Amino acid sequence: MAGLADRMREARERTGLSARALDKKADITPGHTTAIESGGRANPAAETLRKLAAALGVSIDWLMTGESPTAADQTGPQPRVANDDAEAKPANGTEG
Repeated sequence: MAGLADRMREARERTGLSARALDKKADITPGHTTAIESGGRANPAAETLRKLAAALGVSIDWLMTGESPTAADQTGPQPRVANDDAEAKPANGTEG
């Protein structure tokens, strides 16, 4: 079963980046990619994972689990929901 280290190496090699180049592109501490890929850092910080996923062009979910994001995750930003303090208006702008 592939883990974070294997998926990260796979994505990095697919992009053609060296470990050092990925560190730089993701703006993380030099040597961090190598440490994660070798298993020395099994639980990197969430911010590090966010930066790595962005630099590799993959989702954090895929990086962590190997699973593709759900369709809901791919639809983009969700519309804001009116809170109880604000008056909600219909989407077409009419009262009603």
